[in-house]
Amino acid sequence: MVTSNDVRGWLDRPIPLLLRVLPRVGWGRTSVFAGLVIFQGLLPIAFIVATGTLVGAVPEVAVNGFGSRAGHRFLAALVTLAALYTAQQVLGPVRQALENLLGSRLNIVMRERIMTAATEPPGIAHLEDPDVSDEFELARGVGQQRRLDPRVVWALGQILSSRIQGAIAVLILAGFQWWAPLPLIIAHSVNYVWHDRQAATLVRRRELSTASLRRARYFRDLALGPGAAKEIRVFGLAPWVLGRFGSEWLRGMSEIWAQRQRSRWWMASAIGSLAASYGIVFLALGIAGARGDVGLMALTIFAQAAINTEALSYLGEPERILSFSASPILHALRLEHRIHRGEAELPGTRSAGALPQEGIRFDNVHFRYPKASQEVLDGLDLFIPAGHSLAIVGENGAGKTTLVKLLCRLYDPTSGSITIDGIDMREFAPDSWRSRLGVVFQDFVRYELPARENVGFGRLELLGDEEALTKAARSVSAWDLVSHLLRGWDTPLSRAYRNGADLSGGQWQKIALARALLAAQGGAGVLVLDEPTANLDVRAEAELFDRILELTRDVTTILISHRFSSVRRADRIAVLSGGRIVEEGTHDELLAAGGLYARMFGLQATPFREVEGG
Repeated sequence: MVTSNDVRGWLDRPIPLLLRVLPRVGWGRTSVFAGLVIFQGLLPIAFIVATGTLVGAVPEVAVNGFGSRAGHRFLAALVTLAALYTAQQVLGPVRQALENLLGSRLNIVMRERIMTAATEPPGIAHLEDPDVSDEFELARGVGQQRRLDPRVVWALGQILSSRIQGAIAVLILAGFQWWAPLPLIIAHSVNYVWHDRQAATLVRRRELSTASLRRARYFRDLALGPGAAKEIRVFGLAPWVLGRFGSEWLRGMSEIWAQRQRSRWWMASAIGSLAASYGIVFLALGIAGARGDVGLMALTIFAQAAINTEALSYLGEPERILSFSASPILHALRLEHRIHRGEAELPGTRSAGALPQEGIRFDNVHFRYPKASQEVLDGLDLFIPAGHSLAIVGENGAGKTTLVKLLCRLYDPTSGSITIDGIDMREFAPDSWRSRLGVVFQDFVRYELPARENVGFGRLELLGDEEALTKAARSVSAWDLVSHLLRGWDTPLSRAYRNGADLSGGQWQKIALARALLAAQGGAGVLVLDEPTANLDVRAEAELFDRILELTRDVTTILISHRFSSVRRADRIAVLSGGRIVEEGTHDELLAAGGLYARMFGLQATPFREVEGG
């Protein structure tokens, strides 16, 4: 896994990184923010000069009064201090409000960009890559101390203002003696480098511990969420889950804690160098003042300038916020770069129109998942005639679901081709081809949203068409379910929400089938049903398949199921084994052939024959 400190250039350091990203939130607000940062960086220096002038005029005013030139300087300095204080009080809240606004907007923008990086690629290979999953974790800033803090813009403003203030303080102090700022610069640099390296190391250690912290988060979610609550209690898993959470968390954090212990001697060195440098400078100022080489006004200004050089040092909380917030921003930008570089893109611009009219052909298709050593599909050949139904059967792991992913173009074949009416699928724009599909995946999504969305997502343009939604629900016996919900179509399908409802596995499958049927109603020409009725009994599944085949008579329908009593109703049946189609024909033809299909069908039918035989 690549971490944010590997091959990190100067532009990827926290301050340059924020300065690159912030204008994308809004040029106008960012420009105003920059002006306020510069002004408030100069403000303390103006205070130093005004205060020095005021103090330097006091002895002469005491002798000659306010009518003297010293008195005029005194009054002018007093008015200046009042004006500067007023400006500080007025502009402080303005800047704070602007920083809060920019920080919140930056948080929203980066979250949107991370979501775009996840959803923009037409394929899903990037989401099934463990290294990319870790990168997403880093971009999201998972972990209590590694997140994009909304105060990040405040931290940036504090640091930039302080650096301006510290740089001018150095120039002022050099007016006393050219060497006077040097020990302070060295001491503050040592202090800054120590803190900065410690923060960078902690960020890097957290990044290297991402896998452990991700597993810890998984066990935390198991304990806190309702999904595993029943099994955790029935099987007595609570101590085991808590123990695994603790061990994974400690594994991820142990090196971080060890690094903090190893850095203590650096802290002692930094403190010692600061004490020595200030001692040297103030001793020189005291001697010069005692000798009369430096007047009271100059002595006051130089002393304050020396103190203000601390603005060049490590600033504590603003530096920590900026350091930890820069890490997820950097990883978000890297994710975007990966997407734009084309690693996750699927080519094709052609419109799928009303295809297929003739059929879909898999020609010597090989497929291996990224970073996998074994092929899932090994020279698969298959023709699916348009407007007909095809059932695909095979043992677990034969590659049935992978075939569906390729058909939906979530991946492209490793080699070979899939053609639609003789045109390579790679030529079609993925979204255009998918608009021709209605799919129920084996692991379909149970959206914690109202029933309307759970069905309407099949064809977004029909989301508000209640008549179309009801027709799709009736087609798969889901209307009785929806009509009895407390708020009908607007009932959330989760008990986690007020007036929500929990559904059984079979009820959820009917909702998913209605979603796919809505897609067919909306113009989809290919219907793919991957184990869509696994939670229904055999009789209900057979009846439902009969109804679906009747409703989709002119639609290319692909059925995948382990139940041979249901798939036998398809026009043709293909048997998938070892990544290839090993048999194909009608139910009767395959039984007569006495091959793998006949043996598997016999194994499923034997218990029923025994029951019928008494």
